Amino acid sequence: METIFIENSQPRLVLASKEKRLINFLVDYLVSIFLAGLLSLILNLILDFSGIFMEYSFLENDAIFVLFFYFFWPFYYIVSESLFGKTIGKSITKTKVVDFNGEKPAFWRILIRSFSRFLPYEPLTFFSQKRFGWHDKVSRTKVVNE
Repeated sequence: METIFIENSQPRLVLASKEKRLINFLVDYLVSIFLAGLLSLILNLILDFSGIFMEYSFLENDAIFVLFFYFFWPFYYIVSESLFGKTIGKSITKTKVVDFNGEKPAFWRILIRSFSRFLPYEPLTFFSQKRFGWHDKVSRTKVVNE
């Protein structure tokens, strides 16, 4: 595993490895699925108890889960990275998000970073030689070891 150092920044920052970034993604993806599932279940229970939709069945129609997932996936990243500079996955791997100056990114950078994850082919950037995804390049941020 090659270590890449970022020059001209204080203190010296080391980019997170591809392995750590993959773990970050998997953990954060599972957290987003859990949150979406939990909210879908709560909504389903409310609808069942209220009697609003007598024919509604969560097991037959998972559109609400999909909507919650695609809402909470960027929301989870925006809240976690803007408040703490990291997500649950990044906490586990002891990594964090910084801007190109090594500082905590501005909120607008986190917004760009979070929504650019939906760019077509963005996941394929994981296989490039560099450790930057499109969401890193577009937002001018990087994931580094703490």
